[in-house]
Amino acid sequence: MSTRTLLAPGNYYHIYNRGINSGQVFFEKQSYTLFLKLYAKYMFQVFDTYAYCLLGNHYHFLIKVKTIDEQLSFLKSEVNMGLRDSKIPINESLLKPPHQHFNNMQIAFTKSINKRFNRTGGLMEQPFHRKSIDNSTYLLNLTAYIHQNPQKHGLIKDFREWPWSSYGAYLSQQETRLEKDSTLEWFGGKRDFIDFHQTSADTDLIEPLIGDDLF
Repeated sequence: MSTRTLLAPGNYYHIYNRGINSGQVFFEKQSYTLFLKLYAKYMFQVFDTYAYCLLGNHYHFLIKVKTIDEQLSFLKSEVNMGLRDSKIPINESLLKPPHQHFNNMQIAFTKSINKRFNRTGGLMEQPFHRKSIDNSTYLLNLTAYIHQNPQKHGLIKDFREWPWSSYGAYLSQQETRLEKDSTLEWFGGKRDFIDFHQTSADTDLIEPLIGDDLF
């Protein structure tokens, strides 16, 4: 079980979760697409996202919680774009606890899946799992670990071909809402990012950040 670590502004976290009793979470291509759309809707206000991977029965994200000022700036930008009522003052009273954004996303996803597949009840474990990260070496290895996860679990022979991870975005010239520049800078550039991913992530080093997914 995950401890209920509070998600503190300015801190990095490995956030992951799986289906109840390790059951399926993503049933088809549309399920993956829906999850990412809901992530964009609920998360970018409060989290910077560095890596992710969605698998059949679980997911991984490497995120940093935005500072209070950054969250307020995001809301102000939505006002400027006409996405938020300009008559409502932007202040801290509008900010929800960071974990609530993840909970709301999971609830919205579960409702959609239940409706589509005529099922009832929960879909994912509660609470979602979270591990705090306070070391730059951990960030490098966890990023690679997340991207290599489909191959680790035998879902594909080459993790680089898995469509539901952020790895491809780092090699693409297309715009992305990932913190691409910051992440590549951790590795020393795109070439070093690619080279680092050619070797297995140091799971012994980051075992405290992985939890049950290691086994």
